[in-house]
Parts: sequence; structure tokens; C-alpha cells
Amino acid sequence: LEEIAVQHGHYPESRSENKGAEPEAIEYGRFAGNDYLFVGSERGSFVAVYKVVGQKPSFVQLLPAPLAPEGVLAIPSRNLLIASGESDDPSYGVRSSLMIYQLKRGQPTYPQIVSDDRAFAPIPWSALSGLAAVPGKRDSLLAVWDSYYSESRILWIDASARPAIVTDDLLIQGGTGNYDPEGIAVAPDNTFWIASEGNADDSRPNRLLQVNPKTGQVLREIGLPAEILACRKAATARKTLGSGFEGLAVQPVKGGYRLLVAQQRGWDYSTPECEDLDDDAGGLNGLGEPNRTRIWTYDPAKGTWGHFAWTLAPLTANAAWVGLSEISRAPDGSY
Repeated sequence: LEEIAVQHGHYPESRSENKGAEPEAIEYGRFAGNDYLFVGSERGSFVAVYKVVGQKPSFVQLLPAPLAPEGVLAIPSRNLLIASGESDDPSYGVRSSLMIYQLKRGQPTYPQIVSDDRAFAPIPWSALSGLAAVPGKRDSLLAVWDSYYSESRILWIDASARPAIVTDDLLIQGGTGNYDPEGIAVAPDNTFWIASEGNADDSRPNRLLQVNPKTGQVLREIGLPAEILACRKAATARKTLGSGFEGLAVQPVKGGYRLLVAQQRGWDYSTPECEDLDDDAGGLNGLGEPNRTRIWTYDPAKGTWGHFAWTLAPLTANAAWVGLSEISRAPDGSY
């Protein structure tokens, strides 16, 4: 059951020292002459479906469940299964709920991605935060996961399969560590660039990482310009200073390339000397946050930074905030 959770991206790593995926409910039902067992995972938020022939259950499929499923009820007369979730978290818009499933013919719509088996266990994956196409390789993608996991890894995905398959992974090694990967792109020299998001007090800085694609070794680690770091340090209003580097793309330029890095939300500084670096030129929204953010540019050959303003979409009703999350280069050269 733990390996099934890993393969489907439902494994709660932070629970490894406790009860892992924590099976919490089990149910039996006879559907169309076949015996099924349903196992609910409280911490993984899924229901594993097994078909039973004789004394041996065999895994059939995984159903996404409400947050923390505690109860599972089979209703074979209507080809239905119901799962109840006990967790209720209004602050995130996640409410205690019921999910109803119906047995039908055809292929399931979930999952859309799973991981392949290695010699000893499935490749772990979850919390995918950045995605990029591998240049020249059809249906081949790269992905990174964010700081949900204690280690930072790069994943290879075969998008030609249905569902897509995570086929390999690479541990990011060296550097200062404490990364929160949010974006990935492939440079013309085939090295990988990764955007790592920082936090409000810069105890986890915003960084660009150049990584060896074969070894995972960090070749270069680039931080923000000194004047920006000084303004962040001097700022007293840190409400929006924690949303940093997100998506990342490579832009070919004469003689090389530069990086385009999406900053998630605007930074509103409180010190007059930093006004030229402020994102509030577009005004503030109803929550007092800048209506603009920025896209950073970095030239790896020259080691120089630049940036330009990006106007965010309007803040919608009931939204906690709005931000910029990804940037990609289209085949026609636009972004």
C-alpha cells in the first residue's frame, strides 16, 4: 500500500516516522459478480481498490479521495462507492466532504501520471512545481518538486504514455541546499537551470541553480543583486516579500542566452531609498498588495541582472492573492 501511494504521488513523506499513508478504513463489495476490497488512506487521501480472487487481493486502481478519508461505503446495487473525509480546513477552502464514485466500463480518468518501478521500489514523486520540454525529444519532459520533500530532485517524464510515466530521477547535489525548486529549463549547452523560491526573511534565498544533467551537481548558484537584498533586509513591511522565484525559461540572444524568471507576487518596500525597486507603481489591490510583479532577466555569461514589470490579473472575489507562477517559451519564440 505504501508503494502504491508512492507510485501515484500520494505518499506523505512527513508521516514516514509515524504511520505513513495510514490506512484508516476498509470495505468489501461484490460488483457485477466480482469481489472488491476498498482501503482508505487517511494521510494519503486516496482509496485503493483491490479485486479479490480466492484468497488473493490484486490492486486494480487508485481513487482520489476527500482530505483524510475515514469512512468508505460500498453500494453494489447502484455500482457506487462513497468515501467521507474528516478534515475540514476553511482557511484553504478545503471542507469536509463526501466523494461518490461509480463503476463504469472504459479507462479511468485518474491518475494522469504515475511513476515507474526501479529495482527495489517505485520512483517517488509528488508536489510537482515546474515543468519543461526536453529540446529535440518528443513527449519527453523534465519536472521538479518543491520543498514538500526534504531532498530536491529532477524527474524525467514520458508523456507519450497514458497515464504519463515518471521514468527516472536525479538528486540535486552540492550547493548550499535548503532549496524550494519551482521552475526548470534546459540551456543550449544542455545544462539545467532551476529557480528556487525564497522566503520572507531570506533564510531561504531566491536562487538560480545551474545543474549538471548527468550528476545532479550544482555548477553555479546565483542570488539576487546586492541592492535588492539590501532593500529586502531594510524593509519593515514584509507582507508580500515571501513570494519569490517561480517559473523559468531560456531566451536565446546574440552570442548566448539569458534566463527569464517569473517572480510570483509584487514586493512592496517600506524604505524611500528602495522606491525605484518597488513593485507598487501599478497601485495596490484591495488587500494592499502591488498590482504588479516582475520578470527577472539574468545573463549567465556576463553575470548581469535586469527586470521588467508584469501587471497581474485583477484580484477576484474571495481570492487570498493573485500571482505569476510559470513562464515557458513557445515553438514560435514567444513566451
